[in-house]
Amino acid sequence: MGELMMGWGEFTQRANKIGTPIYARAVALKGESGNWFVLACLEICFVTQAVRDEVLQRLRERAPELNFTEENVLLCATHTHCAPGGHSHDVLYSLPSFGWYPHVVEKYSEGAASAILEACKNAIPGKIRFAEDQIPLDQPVAFNRSIKSWNQNSDVPHFEEKHRDQALDRTMRLFRFEDMNGNFIGCLNDFAVHCTSVHSNYSMIHSDNKGLAATQLEEELGGVCIFTQGAAGDVSPNFKYYRGLRDCRGTNRDDLISASDNAKMQAAMASKLVRVAGKSEPISSELDSVLEYFDLSSVSVDPIDIGGLAGCQTGPAVIGATALRGTAEGMPTPTILYILLQVMSRITDFFHFVWKTLHFKEAPLWNHNEIQGRKIACIQTGQSELFKSTKLSLLFLPSFLDPLVKQFKYWDKKGILKKRPFTAQILPIQIVRIGPWAWIAVPAEFTTTSGRRLKASVLAEVKRLGIKQVMLIGYSNAYAGYVTTPEEYQMQAYEGSSTHFGLWTQPAYQTLFRRLAKRLLVPKSDRPKASELRPPVITKEELEILKSKPLKK
Repeated sequence: MGELMMGWGEFTQRANKIGTPIYARAVALKGESGNWFVLACLEICFVTQAVRDEVLQRLRERAPELNFTEENVLLCATHTHCAPGGHSHDVLYSLPSFGWYPHVVEKYSEGAASAILEACKNAIPGKIRFAEDQIPLDQPVAFNRSIKSWNQNSDVPHFEEKHRDQALDRTMRLFRFEDMNGNFIGCLNDFAVHCTSVHSNYSMIHSDNKGLAATQLEEELGGVCIFTQGAAGDVSPNFKYYRGLRDCRGTNRDDLISASDNAKMQAAMASKLVRVAGKSEPISSELDSVLEYFDLSSVSVDPIDIGGLAGCQTGPAVIGATALRGTAEGMPTPTILYILLQVMSRITDFFHFVWKTLHFKEAPLWNHNEIQGRKIACIQTGQSELFKSTKLSLLFLPSFLDPLVKQFKYWDKKGILKKRPFTAQILPIQIVRIGPWAWIAVPAEFTTTSGRRLKASVLAEVKRLGIKQVMLIGYSNAYAGYVTTPEEYQMQAYEGSSTHFGLWTQPAYQTLFRRLAKRLLVPKSDRPKASELRPPVITKEELEILKSKPLKK
């Protein structure tokens, strides 16, 4: 216990006790040709490449006969902000927890691998059925937290702030798993809402609304009930301010009650859909999956994905200044480092305005260009820089004023910051075919509209296979921030400022997923191999530095 938790970015939020257990739940499917596909949903903030690599290694060592590959394993997360961090090799995501913690990676990967192997061991012949429905508006389950950005999109109805519970996808989709006699053995349901009912003032490990909903449904129906995340980037369970509390909260000023209330609404709809699905026709049993790694920092967007506009590119990852301010449901406690970055970002924005007004050449310091658009560049995570400076240890802020600054400078002096990007840029994307469905696994937080556009783009490619619907599963296989539409990005709210690869990130994902979908269209025997591109391998020496702390003097 005592681990720092991941999600709220509060280095004071430690796990001092267990509020609820956190689980890994898995489903194993075996196709007619004997091929396996497994999905494990972890009650953590997000899956990292470090966890994914470790899970695959364990599966291959413990069950080589099952032939687990990159392509037939999908790992996703519920996105609770009350689970321990320190499970990433990426510097930016290691900083709030002051390093990488091998025992956290061990726990997460062992839980996921054990759940997958248990699911494979207990697999029996059965059927899959499907049902979907919208959660009624009288259920305060989800709200768009970035309504001004939503309203920038021309392909959605526009709503006032008071109707932001309509500016999202209220549809819950559920797959019912049963034996050959029709007996319920489990389900997987997908509904998009942030798992952030429990805020950073609670120092406890907690599965939050998704985990509570899964437990409630299992207690009611038995079996294994998996609650995955959809395009939840702009969807929050919080909608109300209470006197004396800074952040927006849920149905009650007590977060634990709010989390329980939200879970009950999700579980109630899932329970209804389990019954409805039981009366539907079983879906066909075709099973296939493809996965490939792409460098998101260098994607030429196909004009078809951006209304015919040519020459659009992504660029190295950049975090904007407004991302540091958080959202209405969770604003970070201002630290010295936070204040410094905010001041520096505003100074650079002012001088950029002067520079442009005087018609001088574009200054290299600022990232106002056709790739990053209106973003006030703060942390160039793709190029391992702060405000274009590679001399990170020379930051004028004294280390004793802020523990994050001290840790950052220490790592810089040890040389770890110059070894690799601060956040992942080479990322896995995945498509899984299950009968008439395609599941698309994304390593990011898509907003509602960006997710809808991506699903439509994939469906247009794969419908010739008889696929009729596409479901997005977020926080899958790795993690690289948010993905907004180009229109939402222009607002530079939290979500746009946290869209790493620039203005064209969302259409770039469309281009890559359509490219991946073309592989799915080819019979396995004739299918070209996926690219051998992989994230850079971190060495043991680098890991020792990443998990080390500055010595006290």
